[in-house]
Amino acid sequence: MSKMAMMYGNEIKKLDKTGRVAIPALHRAELGNEFILTISEKDCLRAYPYDKWNEFIAIIERNGLEEEGFDSILANARPITFDAQGRITVPDSLKKQRGIEIEIAIIGAGSYMEIWNATTWQEKDKKASSTDSVGGLMKKVREAKKAEQSARSKTNEQ
Repeated sequence: MSKMAMMYGNEIKKLDKTGRVAIPALHRAELGNEFILTISEKDCLRAYPYDKWNEFIAIIERNGLEEEGFDSILANARPITFDAQGRITVPDSLKKQRGIEIEIAIIGAGSYMEIWNATTWQEKDKKASSTDSVGGLMKKVREAKKAEQSARSKTNEQ
C-alpha cells in the first residue's frame, strides 16, 4: 500500500519578533517550496499546497459557488515561501483577522495545514477530542464505508 500525502499532528510554536515561525518538516514536505496562505471558515489560517489550492478554486468555479466568502478567501490569499531555515513569515493582516499572536498552534489537517492562536486551538481541541465527538465521527466513518461498499457492490452486479 502506498503512503498517502497527508499532513497531521500539532505543535505549539512561538512567532519571533518579525512574525516568523519554523514549520515542521512533515508539513514543509507536503506544502512544497511555495504555497498559499489564507483565511478559513474557522478561526484560523489555512495553508494549501498549490495543487490543492487550484483544486479548491476549480471546485468553487465549476459549481458556481463564487459568493461573498470566496471574495474574502481570495482577497486574503498570499503566496508564502520558506526561508533557508524552514521558516515562514505570517502576514500581519492575516494574524489580525484570526487573532493570532505570539503563541500559535500548527495543525496538520489532511491535505492542508492550519495556523491557530494556541489558546483558541487548545480550547477547540479539548471539546472536539471528547469521547462523544470522536465516537460520533467514527460512527459516521463506518456508515460512509458501508455506503461506499454497497455502492461498489451494486456497480459490480450491473
